[in-house]
Amino acid sequence: MTIVHLHDFGNNQRGLPAQDARQVIESCRGLAKKHLDAAVKLMMAGIDDALFELAEKAESDAAQNHYFDAMREVRIKRSDMEASFLQALESGMERALKSAGSDDSMLHSQQELSLLAEDELEEDLAVRNMVDKVRFTAKQDLTLLERRCGFLLGDPELTQHELLVSPALICKAFLVACEYIESGLKVKLIILKLFDRFVVSEGLPELYRELNRRLIELGVLPDLKLNERINKNKDKTGEETAGSTLCESVDIDEGWEKLQALLSERSSGDKPTGPCGSPLSSGVLPGLLDQLTRIQQGDVAALTDRLEGVDCAAAVSGSVNIIRDVKAQALAAGVSGFDAMVIDVVEMLFDYILSDKNIPDAMRSLIGRLQIPILKLAVLDRDFFTRKSHPSRLFLNRLAEQAAVWNQASDSGFQNVRCAG
Repeated sequence: MTIVHLHDFGNNQRGLPAQDARQVIESCRGLAKKHLDAAVKLMMAGIDDALFELAEKAESDAAQNHYFDAMREVRIKRSDMEASFLQALESGMERALKSAGSDDSMLHSQQELSLLAEDELEEDLAVRNMVDKVRFTAKQDLTLLERRCGFLLGDPELTQHELLVSPALICKAFLVACEYIESGLKVKLIILKLFDRFVVSEGLPELYRELNRRLIELGVLPDLKLNERINKNKDKTGEETAGSTLCESVDIDEGWEKLQALLSERSSGDKPTGPCGSPLSSGVLPGLLDQLTRIQQGDVAALTDRLEGVDCAAAVSGSVNIIRDVKAQALAAGVSGFDAMVIDVVEMLFDYILSDKNIPDAMRSLIGRLQIPILKLAVLDRDFFTRKSHPSRLFLNRLAEQAAVWNQASDSGFQNVRCAG
């Protein structure tokens, strides 16, 4: 959980004069629009290659023709989509400055979701997933930006305004642009996944850092600091030491349960059970778990073309998040629905772990080697995300606690733990 120390929010500081604040806001607004316009143009240029690759891998002439038709449609409508995105972004920014409420109001409520058509539900869930993920992975920069913008607006907690560049506002603006696509839901979701990867996951954290730098340069709360709350644990000597609890710090339980409930409404019939008696996820690709095991063991030669793009060496080293590559290959192979969301959430979990500077590099790599085992478990056992007492979650928590206080000089073999199996 994040704690922001607002030393500059003294009684003598109530924000900037309206005219000065507006100039700063407009400067940031222009920077954001330029950044996002460039990111979307770059992403749109890559859609052609993505659809062409899918067409080449299509298992039927009909599917191949569908992707080729979608390529032509995107080429024709690309400029309209880019212009529509900018227009929707501009409108959203205007609303953010004038309206009260949080950025979540831009997305459908859970009650409204149940009334949506299936295609709309899929699109809305895709956007929610993007928003939740970037709020998680860019939490520190986003929190600092929200506080600085709240200061500019004289609304410290942003209770009466929305953040001009909130993840929901940006994602919703692109969803408006996707209304031009008539090639069907599958093509829309492919485009949204590309937007997620290149604009949201890669572009937004960079944008938030850039905006914070701009505001610091302009003298807006330059000394604002952000600390991470840590749990206190006692070592063998009885002294308190700092230790983080990864799975409890990852605030995904509530959101995951909502997604799971919505997906359950659309499924029916008896389902096979996995470990702990929980239902297996539906539609698991034949051989997917076996292929994940091959990646885990570094058996490159045994991989099928579906997962040959995954870096097995990286999986063994644990130094980078390889779930992103697994997801890209799985989506191309047709994984969707619950299975796709499982992969998304595990990717988000390890994004957090591998970016946590409180954990030493050696320990981060050790925990990173659990990516494939945890993904396999999550695919098989839904309880992993909904049951706090799940043994594997408790294991991750304990591992994180030990990693946070680990000292290389006094290492007793902890780093030699192997993650095979």
